[in-house]
Amino acid sequence: MEARRMKRATKAPVEQPRLGATVPPVKTGGLPTWTHRVVEALADTVIPAGKLVTRRAGPVAVQKIDQLFAELPEPVRLALVAGLNTIEWSSVAFTGTRFSRLSPERRFEVLERWHRGSSVARVVLRGLVTPIKLAFFAEDDVAAAVGYVPKPYQPKRGAADGLPPGDVRIGRQRPDEEISCEVVVVGSGAGGAVVAKELAERGRKVVLVEEGQYWTLPQFSRKPYEMTRLLYRDFGFTLALGRPGIPIPIGMSVGGTTTINSGTCFRVPEHTLSRWRSERGLDFTTASLDAYYAKVEKAVRAQPMAERVMGNTGRLVAKGAAALGLHAQPLVRNAEGCEGSGVCCFGCPEDAKRSTQLSYIPDGLAAGLTLYTETRATKLLFEKGKAVGLVAKMGPEGRRLKVKAEAVVVACGTLLTPVFLGDHGLGKASGQLGKNLSVHPATKATALFGEEVRCYDGVPQGMYIHDLADEGIVFEGASLTPDYTSVGLPFFGPKLTEVMEKYTHLASFGLLVEDESRGQVRKGIDGRPVALYSLGPKEVQKLRKGAEIVCRLFFRAGAQVVFSPIAGLPELTRESEVDQLRYMPLSPEDFELSAFHPLGTCRMATDPRQGVLDPDLEAYEVDGLFVADGSVFASSLGVNPQLTIMAFATRCAERIDQRLKGDARRFARA
Repeated sequence: MEARRMKRATKAPVEQPRLGATVPPVKTGGLPTWTHRVVEALADTVIPAGKLVTRRAGPVAVQKIDQLFAELPEPVRLALVAGLNTIEWSSVAFTGTRFSRLSPERRFEVLERWHRGSSVARVVLRGLVTPIKLAFFAEDDVAAAVGYVPKPYQPKRGAADGLPPGDVRIGRQRPDEEISCEVVVVGSGAGGAVVAKELAERGRKVVLVEEGQYWTLPQFSRKPYEMTRLLYRDFGFTLALGRPGIPIPIGMSVGGTTTINSGTCFRVPEHTLSRWRSERGLDFTTASLDAYYAKVEKAVRAQPMAERVMGNTGRLVAKGAAALGLHAQPLVRNAEGCEGSGVCCFGCPEDAKRSTQLSYIPDGLAAGLTLYTETRATKLLFEKGKAVGLVAKMGPEGRRLKVKAEAVVVACGTLLTPVFLGDHGLGKASGQLGKNLSVHPATKATALFGEEVRCYDGVPQGMYIHDLADEGIVFEGASLTPDYTSVGLPFFGPKLTEVMEKYTHLASFGLLVEDESRGQVRKGIDGRPVALYSLGPKEVQKLRKGAEIVCRLFFRAGAQVVFSPIAGLPELTRESEVDQLRYMPLSPEDFELSAFHPLGTCRMATDPRQGVLDPDLEAYEVDGLFVADGSVFASSLGVNPQLTIMAFATRCAERIDQRLKGDARRFARA
C-alpha cells in the first residue's frame, strides 16, 4: 500500500555523511559594555574571597555572563539589563553613589537592604545573583577548592559518531526534501519517543522530528554549567511569571526532558485517578493502566536504587526520617547499573539512566523509525478536517522538510504544545487550550554536619518519603554540585563563601507539593511560550509544612545548622527554632522555589466543551491529530510524571494503530 511505504520527492537528495551532534561555539560580546562594571562589583560582593576560595568572582562573572547573555531569549536579556541598571542607580537614593563605585562594605549594605526589602526586590536580587553563583562555582579550580572531587571523567566512545544504528538524519546536513509516512511525531521526550517506537514496532512507517541535537556519551562532561547550555532550553531560564516568578527547567535535545530529569519512576496515585473519575468522568483505573505501566517499566528497567549508590545524604535522610517516625525508601528509577555520578540532571556520564535517547529511540530506529534531529516543526497540514502532515525547518539555515502522513502526533511538552496548536487556530471549541497549567512547586533545605557528607558522591535523588503523599507533599532528594548548591543557599557575601567552603559537610533534601492552583500558557511577543502561574494559600501551607519537616529531619539526623528555604528564617541552629515555621506569616515570595513537571495545558476530557483532547488523546476539533505529553492530564499528578506520560503514550500508540486500521473515533468530534 502506497501510504505504508516511505517515499522521497521526485528527485532523491544526495545522502550526507552521518555525524554526531556539534557543540555550538560559545558566543561573546552579548552583554552591554556599561554593565560589565556592575556585574563585576556585584559578583565581588556576592562572593567575596575566603580562606579556600581566594579567586575573585568579578572577572569570572563578567566573562561567563557575557557568554550566557548572547544565548538567552530576548525577554530574559531585557530583564537582566533592567535589573543591573536598577541595582546600579537605586543606591544613589540612600548612598549618593552608584553601586559599582561604592566600597565593598557599602555594596554589601545595599544588597542587604534589597534582601530585607519587598518581595519584588528579593526576586530581582535572586535573578541577578543566581547566574553569578552558577558561573563562579562552576569553575574547576573553585569547585576543587571547596572540596568537589568527582570521579575522574573518562569520555567513552562507542560508534564513531556516537549515534545508535539506524536512520538518523541531521537537519543541518539536509537539503530541502519531501517525504511521506504513516505517522509523523513531533518531539522525542517521554511522550513522542514512546509513541514513535511503539508504532514502528507495530510495522508502521514513522518519522520523528526533534528540534534539538542528539547528544551522546562523548559529550556528557559531568560539568553542569556546560551541560545546561547543551541540554536545557534557553539555558534553563524558562520561567513561570506570577507570585513568585518560578523557574521551570525543560530539556531541548533528543530525549527531551528525560535526558535531564532525575530518572524517578512513579505510577499515578490511585487518589488522582479516583478524582479524574469522579470529577471528569475519565474511566482510568489502576488495573486498566497496569499493562501499559508494566511495559514501560520493563523498557526503562525501572527498579529501586541500590544502597551502594545512595551516598551519605541518603543515609542521613533515612536516619532523620526514622527519628520522626517517617519512612524513607529508595526511589524507583530508570537507572540500572547506576554508579552514583551525581549529575543525573545534566546527562548521565555512564549511560545508566535510560532516558529515551538511550532506550526508546534506539529501539525505534532498529524497528525502522526515521529520526530527524535539529528539525523544528513550524506548520501542521490539514485536509477536510483531518491532519495530514507537517512542514518543518531543518538546521540553522531553515531548509524545508515536508512530511505527508496519515496521522500526526504532537509531543512538544506542556509549555510548547499549546502554543504550537494555537498557531493553527485549534482549541477554540473548548476554550481550554493553554489553560489548567499545573506544576509541582518544589523547595529544599540544606544542612551543615560535623561529619563529611560528600553529597555529590551518590545519587542526587535516591531517597523519598511518601508518608504525607495523601496530603499532597512528597519528599525527594536534591543533592547538587557546588554551582547549583550555591544557588539554593539563601544568602550572599561572606556568609555564602564561609558555607560554601564547607561544601563537603553539606547535605540537601527537598520536597514537591501537589498544587491546586492553575495557571496558563500564552504565546509571547517573541513567539516563545509564556507561563503564568501563582501559588495560592493551599500551596503555601503545604510548602510550610514540608519545609518544617525537612528542617526537623536534618536536626534529628545530627545537623549542626540547617539553612531553611524561607526568607526571614535562613539559618537555624537548633530544632526548637523550627517551631517558628508553624505560625510566622508567609507569602509565596518568601520561599526559595523551583517548579517541575508542568502538566494540563491540553487536557483530555469526555466532553469537548471541557477539554482539548478526547480520552484517546485525539484532538476534538481535528481527526488524526494526537497529543502525547504532559499537557494531556486532567490535573496535577502529585508525583514525578515521566512514567505516566510514557504509559499514556503507549496507550495512545495502540489507539493510533487501531485508527489507521480503520477503527472509528470512540468520542465524537467537537
